[in-house]
Amino acid sequence: MTNYRRPRIDGAFELLFGGGLNERDEFNISPEECATGQNFLLDGARFTLKPRPPQDLEGTAPNNGAITGILQLIKRDDTFTQVLVADDTWYDWDGAEAYSDVTPPLFTSGTDGARMRGTVWALDDLLIITDLDKENLLYKWDGTTAARLKTNLASGNPQAVTTATCTGGTATLAVSTHGYSTGDLVVVEGANEAEYNGEFQITVLDAGTFTYSMTCTTSPATGSITVDLGIEVKAKYSAVFNSRVWLFNITADGTETPSMILASAFEDPEDYDNSTRGDAQGGTVGTSSDAFFLLAPDGRAINGVAVFYNTIVISTAEGKLFKLVGFDATDYAFEEYYQGSSAAGEEGIINVGDDVVFFRRGQTIESLSSTSRFGDVETDDLSLWIPLSVKLMSNPIAVYDQDEQKIYFFDDGLEGVLVLDKTYWRLGRQGEAGPLSPWSFYTTGMANKFSTKCAVQLRDPLSVDKTKTVFWGDSAGNVYNMNGSGTAGDGGSQVITMERRTKVIGAMNIRDELTIGRMEYKRQNATTVELTWNWSDEFHSETVSFNLKESLGLGDANFWGEADRYWSGVDYWGAGSVPADQVATVGFSVPGKGSKFFMEIKISSRLDYDISKIFV
Repeated sequence: MTNYRRPRIDGAFELLFGGGLNERDEFNISPEECATGQNFLLDGARFTLKPRPPQDLEGTAPNNGAITGILQLIKRDDTFTQVLVADDTWYDWDGAEAYSDVTPPLFTSGTDGARMRGTVWALDDLLIITDLDKENLLYKWDGTTAARLKTNLASGNPQAVTTATCTGGTATLAVSTHGYSTGDLVVVEGANEAEYNGEFQITVLDAGTFTYSMTCTTSPATGSITVDLGIEVKAKYSAVFNSRVWLFNITADGTETPSMILASAFEDPEDYDNSTRGDAQGGTVGTSSDAFFLLAPDGRAINGVAVFYNTIVISTAEGKLFKLVGFDATDYAFEEYYQGSSAAGEEGIINVGDDVVFFRRGQTIESLSSTSRFGDVETDDLSLWIPLSVKLMSNPIAVYDQDEQKIYFFDDGLEGVLVLDKTYWRLGRQGEAGPLSPWSFYTTGMANKFSTKCAVQLRDPLSVDKTKTVFWGDSAGNVYNMNGSGTAGDGGSQVITMERRTKVIGAMNIRDELTIGRMEYKRQNATTVELTWNWSDEFHSETVSFNLKESLGLGDANFWGEADRYWSGVDYWGAGSVPADQVATVGFSVPGKGSKFFMEIKISSRLDYDISKIFV
């Protein structure tokens, strides 16, 4: 929790706040850090003790279903929409309590819910949507409608079309027996009238007839027309890179190819090729703009993707990290990192602006930049301060909060959230035992205990200044804002309990039966503080409680010359006027003595506070 300084008075010291959680050794960590702790805020610009932000409840899905997807499309005209996936229903969500059902055709929630994830294709103002569980087909969202994403891939079993007519923008095609379902994609070819040809999502009328929407100029169509069922493509991940949509870990018509990557045609998110391999992997692509596919070099399942600067980084399960090199379909290839460098879980790798951070198998959290420079060494281990907590993780969701410069790791094994403060990490501020820990740990009194299937950074739909924040959802349909203001959620009706415990502090030589101290703080809100001292010589602990005073605005003050107020007396000039953040102190005394001790501080509150130091 703290740093201590020995002042000139023998036996006295100061405790200062300035480091994060360090679980390695409570005797040999830096005194600025804490050996255990929760719900404190690390701020690279200030080294005081403050509570973490509350988790504001922003909305609840009408069906109270588990939140498995929170998606956002920001268009080029800066308008934006959100899609909330709750069990078997998609909602167009305004960020508060307005919902409308926009569930696309053929959607299934699967056995454990469909974890839908989105990537913005800005050129056509679309959101490309995949399913992390691969229960569902590919979808797209245009801000109004959710529909199947076309792929221009046919199953290879064409049927002859006996008639093709069109009226009022709807084409009607007849075949002998098609075997299709409403919502299927079909590929129509061979019509002399080009508007009939292409890939379409159909509505089935009967066993031999179906319709689709099109721009109609001629009816009936002529030519040797055929129709083929589109391949049902599922993908675990998607990314936009170099004017293509890239799909990773593929299932096509039920055939699993988890090492496959489909790259769309240049500037066309609905044109793919699963038969032509990129030239650098032995294929022959027609032109540099054509669609193609690649395979992960080690043949293992792709379990993580991050777009970073001018490359794509992929991870393979129990394998390696690879980075994409090359410029187009003729020379794209992968370069590998060392064996065992792969991420673990499914969403444990994340672009954090100037680096890629990932949860590595072997249960460490590492940075790609250090891995690239040094290989498998301790310098790339960002979790060296938290060996106990990171061992509880198995399949984390990593989320980067760009505005707050924090990296969150949600994992059910933690019953909380590990928080890496990027500013602390990059500052590399030194303590007496080495670089100070940049980690904190968030817990909640809510029953969900931060358990989630979806956490993502989005533009806050209710923010007027386009602030981005991290949203996450629970199994009861609730959506929370990680950077709340305390209006609802765990900062509304519930208190947030902040705790920190110092290292074992020795050689203070406190011999008095009563230890006297003061706490320096900024006046904000009335708050109760508990300090617990554990003495080595007496083998027991002592707890003292005292109150921090609130600030009083100028509107509460009495002024000289005001009616019924006067100079001196009970009411006097300036009485009650204490501006916010004015520095104040409060005294305390603790029974006990000893040569060594550690101290715990605990504050349970729904309000802000700001503590500078403790002087004993």
